[in-house]
Amino acid sequence: MSYLRYLSHFTNIIYDMMLLSLWATSLAGQTSGDFTDPKHPSSHPWYLTRGCSVAWDNTQGYCHVAQAGVVVSILAAAFYCTRLLREVILIAYDRGQRHRSEGFVQITEDMEPMESVYMDEEWEYLEQKKCENNLTLSPVLAFFPSDSGSRW
Repeated sequence: MSYLRYLSHFTNIIYDMMLLSLWATSLAGQTSGDFTDPKHPSSHPWYLTRGCSVAWDNTQGYCHVAQAGVVVSILAAAFYCTRLLREVILIAYDRGQRHRSEGFVQITEDMEPMESVYMDEEWEYLEQKKCENNLTLSPVLAFFPSDSGSRW
């Protein structure tokens, strides 16, 4: 979205931070310990440590869904972390370009005028070519010619 300039960089950073924190919280909950069964406490979820082969036949599908949920959470957290880093780098780049351009401003008073650089014939030729380019590139001239002698 920032490439198209719909939102400012700071809005994108806040958006990405919120989504990254939500996905990271989801990931922390999915990878936290499983203490629901007092006979078999586990510091990590069983579907991540042992795999789905130890599950009952009728619950293996749920195990695969849980594993896929962890993978999706990891990918989403990585995606929003990458977006956040990209936005920070873009802000640093924009600020660097802004400060860089301030140092290279030319003062036009010290420059010599273009009339003294070109000889008279060259200057007239460039002016004529500039006028021709303006005339040929204008679609309005097809309906309203500029010279007054060619009226219909």
